[in-house]
Amino acid sequence: MMDQNLSGETVKCKCCPNSPRRVPELDYNICDRWRGIVPQSLEILLDRRSKYKQLKKDEKDELKRQKYDARQSALKWILVCSFGYLGFKNARFGKIDAHIATCAFSRIFLHRAVAIAQARGFKLVHGIVDSMWLTKADATAADYEELCAVIREDLKLPLSFEGQYRWIVFLNSKTDPQAPVLNRYYGTFQDQDRTLKVRGIDVRRHDTPKIVEKCQTQMLAILKEADNSREFQALIPQVLNTLREYASKLRSGTVPIEELIITKNLSKMPNEYTHRVPQAIAAQYLIDEGGTVHAGQQVSYVLTIDPSTIPESQALPPELADDDTVYDPERYVDLLVSSTANLLQPFGYDVKSLTATLR
Repeated sequence: MMDQNLSGETVKCKCCPNSPRRVPELDYNICDRWRGIVPQSLEILLDRRSKYKQLKKDEKDELKRQKYDARQSALKWILVCSFGYLGFKNARFGKIDAHIATCAFSRIFLHRAVAIAQARGFKLVHGIVDSMWLTKADATAADYEELCAVIREDLKLPLSFEGQYRWIVFLNSKTDPQAPVLNRYYGTFQDQDRTLKVRGIDVRRHDTPKIVEKCQTQMLAILKEADNSREFQALIPQVLNTLREYASKLRSGTVPIEELIITKNLSKMPNEYTHRVPQAIAAQYLIDEGGTVHAGQQVSYVLTIDPSTIPESQALPPELADDDTVYDPERYVDLLVSSTANLLQPFGYDVKSLTATLR
């Protein structure tokens, strides 16, 4: 976006219809007279993030490393949002054509990067617009660093080598098990701490209750001890034991309410929902108690049992819970099972088979 001058006012601008700067595949013209406001803004953020990443790399003090990492991470998410906002219909400085143009350039760059890697004997395992995972027998970190340097020079883009994995699991779509998705995976790096990287699973979601987060975190801690695929699969029985342990805790009725809270966004007012989803039910409880809610607001709730109502419709705001509140263990067990399936689906464990192991 910065290097190609992609901004709402520069893509398909009226002042340079014959500009030599074109969007690949689409042939959109890009302004050759003015630099867009988006590229100018991104330059500040990219430069600052690059400095924080370098500071983190050079720093020995762990506390300072964490500080620099937090700052570069915050800037990263601003940058990620800037891409999405470019295509938002109400964006003041965006335009859908600029968003589409960014994707077009990304495809070209990714295709070129893959071609360079393959020419050097690397095999593509997985790729998304800003990352690719490669493998090559007996390749060292130095080999990957060298490849990065070659691609960086060829594409004139900042590119860094993140690390080598001991193992990595790429997850398929929940709706179509045969279809891979771009951003759901987890794996362990080959560093001394066996650092985990996870994307798109329950521990990363803001609406995951603590009991499910704790369970999945414990499962990942078990799996991270594996050095390879064979050892990973040998640890799966321990993961299943963890599922049974947490399911038993839930069914004992002793899990604190604080660990059961689920938080979701209201997409509309409670009375506008066609189906009685839990967040709408909880929001209506708040309204009935004199509270104010609105679309876009986050609403927290606990899945409860009330013999006088339909089981699927029971949800209570934690603010209204008391000593007589009884949570619904089976619905939370279902969440545990779903989170476990999210990890183990590629190994033949789906919701149905996992549920059967708990009976």
